[in-house]
Amino acid sequence: MANNPQAPQTSTLQYPIVDTAVNAPMKSIPLQNIPIFHGLTSEDLDAFLFEFDVFFWGYDYTTDPQKLKLFPSTLKGAALQWFMGLGGGTINDWEQMKTSFLKKYQDYCRSRELKDEIFQMVARPSETLEEYVERFQYNLQRSPYATSPLPDNLLKTTLIKAMKEQWVETLNIMGKGDIYQENFADIINLCIKCSRGSTRLKSTEHYMITRDNKISGGGITHAEIGNLLKDFKTDILGTLTMQLDIMKAAKQKEAEAEQNLVIFCPRCRKKHSHKECLLDMVQTNAICMKDHAT
Repeated sequence: MANNPQAPQTSTLQYPIVDTAVNAPMKSIPLQNIPIFHGLTSEDLDAFLFEFDVFFWGYDYTTDPQKLKLFPSTLKGAALQWFMGLGGGTINDWEQMKTSFLKKYQDYCRSRELKDEIFQMVARPSETLEEYVERFQYNLQRSPYATSPLPDNLLKTTLIKAMKEQWVETLNIMGKGDIYQENFADIINLCIKCSRGSTRLKSTEHYMITRDNKISGGGITHAEIGNLLKDFKTDILGTLTMQLDIMKAAKQKEAEAEQNLVIFCPRCRKKHSHKECLLDMVQTNAICMKDHAT
């Protein structure tokens, strides 16, 4: 008895993205260059999505249909299995795809350490103030506190406590004497302003070293000298501006402190600083009690 040929097996899996969503013009991209996501707890979901956006912007894939068509190519292992298990025709656009992806993996891939990372930050030895602030803001955005904001007082205390001592001293001068009295957003802006002033000073030193090296080697041209002088002038003006701001802030702080000591004097009936009554400076005539010729 002849065996009946078996019918070819067909896959029961159906592609989640609807056909109308994948009709987008595409370029050829080497698959080895595409960012990959496996769906592991150790992976950084925010970093993956950031790399995904930057990568496809580099290939001029700026429309949502193009992102939607390429996104499944980034998934491997458990993440790809999850995607194929969504069911046929369940994804209609990029926003729906991104929302489903974040709902699945945002809490799953977020390490518990991220919740405490922002409280464990310490300024690095070679780090500038602006770089420290950028790292703080990045860790804040990737932590659960991006969606459940911390109180402003806790945020600024956490930011300041890990700063270098000289940073805090400069911020106190640039602020109102106590940087803790400012709100979090103003502290961030003040940090960036102070850091860029100090960066200009470092770049000025770099230009001077570069100039000296080129002159000693005989390899500098008139155009390069002009560019170096122009950059040097710009950096010097920037540094002087920052120093003037610091001096102005310090002077204002002294004036406010002096104003706080002003009292109402019952003797001269005027307001003045303590122990600075005008009557004490008035010369008065005295009666001489001695016997002498007039």
